[in-house]
Order: sequence, then C-alpha cells, then structure tokens
Amino acid sequence: VKGNLLDLVHLKHSYKLLSSRKANNTFLPGDDIVSTSNVGNLRIIDSGKIVHGVAIISRKTVNDQMVEVLEPLVELHSEFLIRGSFDDFDSTFSIDKSNDEFTPSRSEDVEILKTKSWLKFAADASVKVGDHLAFRLTTKKQYASMSSLSSIEVAGALFREEAGSMVEIATVDFKSNEVNESPVVAFLRQVQPEDANAGGMFSSGGSHMLEKPLEINVPVSALAYAVASRDLNPIHRSKYAAILGHLPKGKPIMHGLWTATKVRDLVVENFGLGFDSNVMDYDANFDGMVYPGDKLFMQARHIGLDDGKKVLSVEVVNGSGERVVSARAVVKQAPMAFVFTGQGSAEVGMGMDRYQESPVAREIWNRGDVHLRSTFGFSILEMVRKNPKSITVHFGGKKGRKIRAKYMSLTCEDPATGETAPLLPEINARTQSFSFSAPEGLLFATQFSQPALVLLEKAMFSEIEAAQLIPDDAHFAGHSLGEYAGLSSFAGALAVEDVVEVVFLRGLIMQKAVKRDAEGRSDYGMVATNPTRVGPHFTEEVMYKIVDGIGAASEKLLQVVNFNIQDRQYVVAGENVNLETLSLALSAFKTLKSTAAADVEKVITESLAQARARKEKCEQTGRPFTLARGLATIPLVGIDVPFHSSELLGGVPSFRALLHTKFDPQVLERQLPLLVDRYIPNLVATPFSLKRSYFEEVYAATKSPYLAEVLDPMQWKLTTKAQLAHLLVVELLAYQFASPVQWIKTQALLFSEGGTGVRRFVEIGPAPTLTNMALRTLQVGDFPALSREVLWYQRDREVVHFEEENSNISASEYAR
Repeated sequence: VKGNLLDLVHLKHSYKLLSSRKANNTFLPGDDIVSTSNVGNLRIIDSGKIVHGVAIISRKTVNDQMVEVLEPLVELHSEFLIRGSFDDFDSTFSIDKSNDEFTPSRSEDVEILKTKSWLKFAADASVKVGDHLAFRLTTKKQYASMSSLSSIEVAGALFREEAGSMVEIATVDFKSNEVNESPVVAFLRQVQPEDANAGGMFSSGGSHMLEKPLEINVPVSALAYAVASRDLNPIHRSKYAAILGHLPKGKPIMHGLWTATKVRDLVVENFGLGFDSNVMDYDANFDGMVYPGDKLFMQARHIGLDDGKKVLSVEVVNGSGERVVSARAVVKQAPMAFVFTGQGSAEVGMGMDRYQESPVAREIWNRGDVHLRSTFGFSILEMVRKNPKSITVHFGGKKGRKIRAKYMSLTCEDPATGETAPLLPEINARTQSFSFSAPEGLLFATQFSQPALVLLEKAMFSEIEAAQLIPDDAHFAGHSLGEYAGLSSFAGALAVEDVVEVVFLRGLIMQKAVKRDAEGRSDYGMVATNPTRVGPHFTEEVMYKIVDGIGAASEKLLQVVNFNIQDRQYVVAGENVNLETLSLALSAFKTLKSTAAADVEKVITESLAQARARKEKCEQTGRPFTLARGLATIPLVGIDVPFHSSELLGGVPSFRALLHTKFDPQVLERQLPLLVDRYIPNLVATPFSLKRSYFEEVYAATKSPYLAEVLDPMQWKLTTKAQLAHLLVVELLAYQFASPVQWIKTQALLFSEGGTGVRRFVEIGPAPTLTNMALRTLQVGDFPALSREVLWYQRDREVVHFEEENSNISASEYAR
C-alpha cells in the first residue's frame, strides 16, 4: 500500500471474540498463540485512501482425534486513513466474510429462494417455512470508482439448523461484472422485515449507566506506550513530525490504540464484571484528536440487547465536551437464572393485564384456551377471570362425543386395588355431561390451577424471549409444577397445547392418587415446618430422625417433600395423624432441650398416642379431624394430597405413559443446547446431562427399570442421543411428582462459587414465592458476598427489561 507514514491516522479499531472456551480471560498462561493477518479492504474516498486490516488470533490445541489444530480466539479489525488524493482504483478492493441468519416465514419466501440461479441445493436437501437458515459467505469486490464496482464474487454455503447444529444444504456461487450488490443481500432485504436486525434495540434510546462519567487521564508522554506497542510513528512523540504531518495544532497525538484499549478496559471493569471474555464485541471509532496530557470523560448508554447480551454505546469526550471516541460494545449479562413458581400461587385475574396489552402473551393464552376447550370442554381463560365454583362439560353433538371419548380414555392406578382403572369412572358412553366443582373456586383446584399457572408463566417468559433478554448461558429451574413451565418456556421442549394438557392430567392423576371417604375427604395433608422455632439445639438432622421415626412407628406416610430453605423451611407430607404427631413432637422438644436417641423415641411414642387419641375423640363427636397450627408447623390449608411423596409412586406408570407420548425425541435432541448444563431438575438438583454418570445418578434416585435397561453397556451403545434425551426427561418428570423437591440444593448450585455463580435471579410467576426463598437463603446461607439482583418478574418487569429510568448525564454534559 503506497502512502506517506506521516499522513497515516487511525480511524477505527474493533475485535470480536470467536472462542466459546469457558474461561474468564481470553488468553491464559501457557497458551501457544498464532496470528494471521491480511488487508481486507482498500478503498479510495474524498479525503484519502482507507486501509482496513484483519487479523485472526488463534490458539494451538488438540482435537478429539488428538490432531493439533488452531482454535480461533479473536478477530481483530483496524482501519486507517492515508490522507491525500488518489486515483489508482484498479488496486482497490474489499473482502468481507458474513454470517446472515434468517427464518422464512412465508411459503413465497421459500419458493423465491429455490429459484435463485446462484444457489445450488444438495440432492437430498429441502427448505420449509420456519427453518432456521444461515448464509456463510465470502464476498469479493473490485472497484472501478468510489461508488461503482468492476466485479463482484460471492461464494459460500447455506446452512440449516438441525438438532442444535448447522448443516450445509446448498452452495452459493455468483460472479458478475455488471452489478453493484451481492444478490444474497438483495434477497435478504426482500424477505426480512426492515427492522429485523433492530429487534433488540430500545425504542427509547436507552439510559446512561454510570451515575457519574469516568475520568481518563492521558499520559503526558506517549513514549512508554510507543515502546511497549512498537508503534514508533514519530507523530505520537515529536512535535516536528506532527508539523510535517500537518496535524492540527502541530502537536503530537496520542496513539489511537492506547485510547481504545483504555476505554475497553473501563468497559470490562465496570460492565463486564472485570473479565475481558465478557466483552464479546468492541468497536471503537476515533472521532477526534486525543493529545498527551488530555483529561477525557467516558459515559456508556445501554441501548439494547443482542441475543441476550447487552449492547452499549460508549461516548468519550475531551475537556471541552468534544467527542473524541465513540464505541459500541456487546457485553455478556451477569450469570443469570430463570426460576418458575410452583402451585399455590394462583390468583384470580392473573396475567390478564398483559393479555390485553401484549400480543405475544395473548397468543400463548389463546392457544392454551383453544386446546383445552376442544379437548376437555372448558375455558381456562374463564376460570382465571371468574374463578367459577363449578362448571359443566356437555357431551352432546360430534364435538361433545369426542370430548367424552377423551375423558373415557384416561386411566390411572386405583389406590385401593393397585389395578388400572378409569381416571374418571363417572363418565361412560351414556354420560351426557360432567361437572367439576370446588368450594373455593375451580382456579384453586389442582387440575385447573396447574394449566393456568403454566400458561401465565409461559406468557411471561415469551415476552422476555421476544425482547432478546435471555443470555446463551442462562440456567433455569422450576419448583414442582414450575419445572413444566420452564421446560416448555425456556427449553421449548413442549408446545403450548401439549404442556397444558400434560399438567391438567397431572393434576387429575394427583387428585385420584389417594383414597377418599364418601364426602371426598382423604387422610392426608401437608405442613410447613421451621426447625429453628424449636431452638438452636434442634437441627435439621434431628428433624429428619423424628420424621422417619414417626413414619416407622405408625407404619404410615410421613416424609419431607419440599426442601426449601436450609434450616428454615421444609414441607412435610403425610397421614394426618402423623402430621399432628410431628407438630406435638416439635413442641415437646422446645422445652425438652435434649435430642438424645432415647428422648426422641419417647417423645415420638407419647406424641403419636396423643394424636391418635385426638382423632378418636373427633370421630366419636362426629367432627372432622383437622390439623392445628403448632409451635413449628403450619398446615397447608386445602391440600389433601401428599404431593411429591412416595405415596404417589403408584401413579408413575400412567403418568409416564402420558409423558412418553407428549415429548418428541427429535424436538428434545434439537433443544439439547437449551437443556444440557442449563436445566436443573427437581429430582436431583444437578444440571441436566446425557453422560452415563448422570443417568446413574437419576437411577440411584428413582430405581427406574427403564433407566436400568438403558444403562446396560450394550443397550447404551445402541441408544441414540434423541432416545437418551427422551428417556431421561420422561423419567425425571414421571418420578418428580412422587419425589421430594430439592430446592435447597438447587439454590446452593445457583448461588455458590463452585456452582453457576448466578448474579441475576429472575422468578417467573404470579407471586414472589421463590424470590422470598432466595432472599432468605442468601441471608442465612454461606455464599460469596457478591452483588446480586433477586427479581420477581411481575413486580420488577421494568428492571428485567432494562426499562427503568435514571437522571444520569452524558459525558459531554458533564465535561461542560
């Protein structure tokens, strides 16, 4: 490239991280680094010649086949201007690499794509509406003038996403001496909305992030940086060279890269948690001269989101308020987790405000409502809005007969006989109608509460997803029922129609899982317990001994089924006499101050006798036996099914059969990037994995015969990834409703330094149930003292969407 070095000025500098390596720093001690570079663009403009350099920095590593390869880490771009007048257009060119993703939304778009002469499909390839496609291309241009081309070449391939990977389905080959634009660019402009690439940008322009702009003191001499960087251009060190180079004021200017790097370091420190790998893209433009000894001021504005990452606009001004650097940075959000609330949080009218305001949320509700109307004959929207105490499903006409046949096909295990029986035996071929009723309203009946809550949470999350707020390394978990909302919403593992049907039937199966008397009452209940209310001598381990001891002495159910807050909150399910025994025993230990084995056994025996005597007295007087609040126990009113207890194991086979038909192995395989290491199941509270060791862990918790079968070494080798994913998800959920919820372990994983290290915790649901648990857990637990946001989406929507306003001022306002 011809030109005078003294006429060279730096215009732009940018980089993009290419590696997915899990490290806080892009480069690590011991890395063997290789770099390659080339001139990617040489253009003539009115003020001179633009030189655009590209460099790829890679690390030597070894692949799975033990072959040494280069792993690209960073792509660098620098652009310079050689000031002057040039006319050698025959030497000017550009080489651009691009990756343009799009999803055809109309059949017309697909047909247009198939007709393109520059696109050659593989013999077995096809494209349909909804496919996620990407053009990966290299475009070479030769220029005839500042605004026209002498030739253009486009080469590359079209890829389609399959099972989480991009698979080549066609090649692109185009050459012309007659056009000024790539035909691929023209095609994408034709089929994509004009604002397709601006979907994550804030319409308000965003808000300033720093309460006070940061000060940058430029060194009074550029010598130290010149030596360190080996950029010895004299215009940075000598006033005589500056005069010869016709620089304004005849003064040496600071290296552009010093300024760009200093600004980047401040972005890393203030917005990237101090780790350079969190700043994924950085693009700095040099808008004005920076001189040694200058004082600069920096402010950043959060202007939008790009695939879950923050997009920042950075402004740097000098002491006069004149902009000298403008930069765009794409920064990872702090480690994040989305958690989904479980049952017990429903409210009349929940989600209906967003139903009115948000088309995205409205579509979710409507799809669920249409499916439940056509399949089971009721409107979930009506239940949420009105909470009727009863509804009647009529079976007249063709649609009614179809609905009746659906109800008649449902089966479960009879809790009295252990045999398969109709789930709703009251419905037969002659039944004309069937009524559901609940004294507190149907919205609070398990079978209706569950689909209503899942639809609410899926509608909420769909708005988060539409706003591109989800980082590509976020985790998710759901408490009990919330696990279904998470799998459908975050992981896309179940369609709206499938998830509402599954949880409606889950609720029905749970309701039918225990024996009831003539008045519909069961012998079971649940209580929340807090061991610390007994005293400091009463530990979690002692509570477990008492629970197990009562169960053994009575030979009836008593089990801790929700582990919510370490040492503070546990939910126990069991036979009502046993729950009363637990309440009495905990009160006794308040004054006993001893937890010796003999004392534990004595208290259990005495408390069980008292509880049985109380029940007998109630039976003799004709009064129902109800649980009273104790010193350390609170009955969960209205719950007469021992959720998540071993008593429900009999319902696992029928529920497994339902799940098996609703989950699609191919869908699960495609969604694995959103499941593996990101989904935290209730059953084991460790991140989902398809490794054999994880299957062994789940088998140890369930003793599932299906997991035992696949763990046979021969069968393991024969089972595909899709089949493994399907089997594992089905077994995790089939046993989930008959196994304890391990929320203490889930929170420990999310908040601990050795776990996911979550800094932004967002609860999706109608009540801040898990938010309050998290705040209490962080207060009493032993976790690193980090700055964390614990947010409840319904209350903190503006914060989650980064829509909160502030009065922070710009750098230019501050400087003036």
